[in-house]
Order: sequence, then C-alpha cells, then structure tokens
Amino acid sequence: MAARYEDMLHCMDQAMGKGWQGKYDIDIVTNRWGTAEASARDVSEAPEAIRLNDLRCRRELNLDGQPRPD
Repeated sequence: MAARYEDMLHCMDQAMGKGWQGKYDIDIVTNRWGTAEASARDVSEAPEAIRLNDLRCRRELNLDGQPRPD
C-alpha cells in the first residue's frame, strides 16, 4: 500500500505540477501506512481541479475506497 500512495503523489505531481501542495495550501500528512498523503480536510476544501485529479489518481491506483487522514 505504501508504494501506491507514493504513486499517488507522483500522479498528482504530473497532473498539477511540482509544488502543487504549496501553491494550493494542501497539508501533506502521514497516513496509517506511514506514507505521505494530502489531508481529507484540505482536499475537500481544495479547488475543483485538485479534487477531480485526486479522485482520478485514487481510482487509477485502487485507493478510492481507502480512508484518508484528517
């Protein structure tokens, strides 16, 4: 699972560009797998482009059913 979450951040970097987390003020926190992930609160409040790309990347990597850290 940790590798999938690493791929998730890479997918978001490709979609939104390097440094997207800082640009959109998205906190990256450690999830239960010990890997970095965008917080649930920040993603839910993010612009539509972030939310849509996040959903797409999670679906592609079979992470869409996994809980997200707050």
